[in-house]
Amino acid sequence: MNFKLLFPTYRARERYIHGTLGELAAQRARAGAPPVERALDVGCGEGELHATLAAHATTLDACDVNAGDLERAAALNADLTNVRYARVAGPRLPYPDAAFDLVTCLEVIEHVEDPLALVAELARVTRPGGALVLTCPNHDFPVTYDPINHVRRRHRAPLSIGAYGYGHAWLVRREQASRWLDDAGFRVTRVTPLTGALAAAAELYLPGLLQRLLKANSGNHAGVTARRGGSLHVRDRRPPAALVALTDGLNALDARALAEGGASVGLAFVAERR
Repeated sequence: MNFKLLFPTYRARERYIHGTLGELAAQRARAGAPPVERALDVGCGEGELHATLAAHATTLDACDVNAGDLERAAALNADLTNVRYARVAGPRLPYPDAAFDLVTCLEVIEHVEDPLALVAELARVTRPGGALVLTCPNHDFPVTYDPINHVRRRHRAPLSIGAYGYGHAWLVRREQASRWLDDAGFRVTRVTPLTGALAAAAELYLPGLLQRLLKANSGNHAGVTARRGGSLHVRDRRPPAALVALTDGLNALDARALAEGGASVGLAFVAERR
């Protein structure tokens, strides 16, 4: 079952991606531009969003450092005939310059040792006028999301839980990411905070705990292929609609509160290649 759809942070990000891709497609149509020919998903993981991404491009390329995740993504999306997977062995992406109209990099930058090199590669493979959608965890997250590390990191190294779980090497500040994108050749057109204090409090440490129980590669490390019997996201096994609706209702209340200001768990950037 796709338990992730019941977690407010994941569900908010999933709905954001759905909505943003639709908005970008509508913008292209209004400008008289053709539909996206080639799209790229960098750090694709197990490919749970590829049905959505593939619907917005003639061809979707997807890459990751983890062979096990790529194998699962290919199996999960075997019905998607316009998706191609490739393993990345180093910092350089295996694609030519200015090859893609649309590039996504979702919850990846916090895992890499050299974020500037990653952003430079994203810029290299995006054609001028093309779009980048990048999401990442927010360094300035609400205390309700991870109260332990919110206090602990002031004086010592954070624990690998909560905001610093899932193999996160570090967290990103809004101004920091905006500057990196601008320096690399992107024009940031929109920054959206994702998930505020209310939904974060409802989630607390549960997703990280379940990932440790159900996913062998819970730290998202390269080279780990062994799995336990469960999975946090199986596209063909959705939770009951009523439970997903409860999550959506909570997120709607949370979004209203977040619109009035406050810290967010995640950040989403839309940028145009100059």
